[in-house]
Amino acid sequence: MPASSTHNLLVHHTRSERRAGIHGVGHLLVALALIGSMWGPATPPAQAAAATSEGFAAAQMDGGGSTTCAIRTNKTLWCWGSLIVFDFSSGRFGLAVHLTVVREMTRVADGSDWTAISLGGNHLCGIRQGNLWCGGENGDGELGLSDNDDRVGMVDTGNSATALTTGQSHTCFLAAGAAYCFGYNTFGQLGDGTTTSSNALVSVTGNHKFSSISSGRFFTCAIAANSTTFPDDVGRTYCWGENAARQLGSGTESDFTPKSEPTLIQGDLRLSRLSSGGDHTCAISTAGALYCWGGNNASESGASSTLSTTFPVRVGTASNWSLVVSSDWGSCATTTATSRIPSSTYCWGDRMSVGNGLPLYANTPTKLSGSDWLRVAVNGSARCGIRGSALPGTLWCWGINRDGIIGSGTTDDARTPIRVGGSASWASWNEIALGGDSACGITSDTMLRCWGNNSNGELGVGDTDVRLAPTTVGTSTGWSGVSIGDSTACAIKTTSGETSVWCWGSDSDGRVGNGPDSSVDVTTPTEVIAAAPGVTWKKVSVGLGHVCALEESGKLWCWGSNSSGGPGGFLGDGTTNSQSSPVRSIAGVTFTDVAAGTYSTCAIATGGATYCWGWNVFGSLGDGDLVPDIFVLMTGGVNNVGFAGGSSAAVTAGLWSQCSIKRGGDLYCWGFAFAGNVPVGRDASSSTPTKVGSGYTSIALSDGIFESTGGCGIKSDGSLWCWGWTYNNLMQNGWPDDYATPQLLKILYHRPTADGDAQLLGRAKKGATLTADAPTFSGTPLPAVTYQWYRCTKAATASTSTVPSTCAKISGATSGTYLLKSADVGRYVRVAVVAKSNAGTITILTRSTARVAN
Repeated sequence: MPASSTHNLLVHHTRSERRAGIHGVGHLLVALALIGSMWGPATPPAQAAAATSEGFAAAQMDGGGSTTCAIRTNKTLWCWGSLIVFDFSSGRFGLAVHLTVVREMTRVADGSDWTAISLGGNHLCGIRQGNLWCGGENGDGELGLSDNDDRVGMVDTGNSATALTTGQSHTCFLAAGAAYCFGYNTFGQLGDGTTTSSNALVSVTGNHKFSSISSGRFFTCAIAANSTTFPDDVGRTYCWGENAARQLGSGTESDFTPKSEPTLIQGDLRLSRLSSGGDHTCAISTAGALYCWGGNNASESGASSTLSTTFPVRVGTASNWSLVVSSDWGSCATTTATSRIPSSTYCWGDRMSVGNGLPLYANTPTKLSGSDWLRVAVNGSARCGIRGSALPGTLWCWGINRDGIIGSGTTDDARTPIRVGGSASWASWNEIALGGDSACGITSDTMLRCWGNNSNGELGVGDTDVRLAPTTVGTSTGWSGVSIGDSTACAIKTTSGETSVWCWGSDSDGRVGNGPDSSVDVTTPTEVIAAAPGVTWKKVSVGLGHVCALEESGKLWCWGSNSSGGPGGFLGDGTTNSQSSPVRSIAGVTFTDVAAGTYSTCAIATGGATYCWGWNVFGSLGDGDLVPDIFVLMTGGVNNVGFAGGSSAAVTAGLWSQCSIKRGGDLYCWGFAFAGNVPVGRDASSSTPTKVGSGYTSIALSDGIFESTGGCGIKSDGSLWCWGWTYNNLMQNGWPDDYATPQLLKILYHRPTADGDAQLLGRAKKGATLTADAPTFSGTPLPAVTYQWYRCTKAATASTSTVPSTCAKISGATSGTYLLKSADVGRYVRVAVVAKSNAGTITILTRSTARVAN
């Protein structure tokens, strides 16, 4: 499982008959994807962050319905949840109050020594000091207290336990390797050889010893350990209870009979961990392979069809799985990190789209995009990021598509990331930059490509026409370090080993840097006047009206506007005079990083000290002064930004706010905090750096020129986190709110998927026309649909994505209708609906017609 400095989560399976669709999977993604210093929208609201100085750190979580419970790292037990499931009328979860909703984390039991928890349908059990405690509803005896009375508060059952699990209305636990259960038993889920419910514990029959145990809705599975009776039992898995969806894994297609005692799953699999949810189970073998079996209506068992899986079927081909978690309608799993490849999270089943609002189905492990972001760029109307296992990667953008800044070829807004640049010659990207309402990027061939607004020639393509998709700038290669501001862009170019800085767009205040201010737009890249001969450039950064460039030697040079409607001082040369060619900034100090913001500049000095200068609106210079309209003219020995120890590795500047990443990954921000501009969970501006979170490697802030504040950051595990206020909520995750704390972007790599099936209409008779009733597709972008007709020698009653050997493709039959011919007589006709987008392809092959008659 991915981990950060704040969270290391050991996650139990989730289950509840009331939980359906997004709720069940939502808790999976909370558990598997939300690993970081702050919580996302499926978890406690922002005010819960006050529980600790850095958010709510959990040692273990479990969820049921719209409810989640967790054991904090101090071993106290807390729960929170929504109206439908968190109804306290019966004192569920140990609270002696009558509430309809708990929006904050609420402590639900005494003690600071909880070590395990599990949520059932309407009851909660946990292990404290080695004993099993339960509370909540008890109509079926699921609390194991020898009665059927509900409990307000967690009650010691008097049983020692090393592991536990809860189903819809039953509970099982392990003690000294033996399994015991109590509660609802209509399907034999207590495993005692009967179907009689019991409010007192019963022993699971068979004399097996178990190392772990997990329950679905009305069944239980457990991994065996060696015992005197079964000396070679370690790793074998036994299941008992309901079997309507073949969740016992017996391998018999016709056997729907429940089993009231442990039954060995088919095959001699040796498993190391398992998780049951709803009507299916997924497990990891001792060799690291992933297997699932049981119910599969929503592909939750990872099979290509929606038929139940009667025995463990391998899911995917990987052999490095480390954790699996199942819910009612889906499962998620993580891979083990290696020295070269980070741990990744994959999900499959129904409603795997937490964070992107799309009702997707995935019948194979689908990688969460939260684990492979490499670069991020932010402006006032959009967000873009590069993702992949290493640079170059694929480019994805979302937000308000002003003048085509998303690069999709249209002006349609996008709430979720869509891929940019599909041409095979430049589908991979090394860099991305956003500014104003324009974008530029550098592809793997080191060519420069720009798109969006071009009113001042900031795209560098020789005119002032808008471009809705990436457009190549000239024919030169060797580009790097691109940056774009409101209406000016700059980049570094390497030719024959020599580096130079080039700029284009608006030359107001001399920001193109090519000599006397002409105030004439420059529509193609123009070389900046060299600051000194033989200079090797490291980075260039463009602000609202000024530009700064950093030499490899550490010398910093700036040019362009030095006032821009306020006190100014952006160039750091000790004046407020604009410059049309580079001037030395902060003479006598060398730097390792620089960021030109909207009305200020920040840089990291050699040794790690952070300096800022310019317009000190709302404390944006970080020097402890909140008085606006004050600027700091830095001429050398001035105080740096007030960090409490440590030094910075990277810095970025936005609109009246700045952020810096300290060595070690701690993120600090300061300045204007309204609407999440500084993501510290409040609207109070900060004139000194305030810690936001840990584990960050890069950061980008909005210039605030148009509709948004805030920014995005990437953590060391490749996850992308965003915050701030955005117009129509389009810039963050597509969530219906704005956020003053970082929120994890949880968009899936999704392939086009279908709701329903393609059906054949009409009579199966020569001369009749069959029509393929195409299913409704969801996804962004919508897939292109084509049809393939097949003539088969055998009938088929189930849909599949694989064309059987008994079928032959009918040449030329590619439309949604097909006229039955003489060649079809005596055969069975099927149609495959093929949906393809830039995210992938799926094929849905329908059931066949009746045998075609003459």
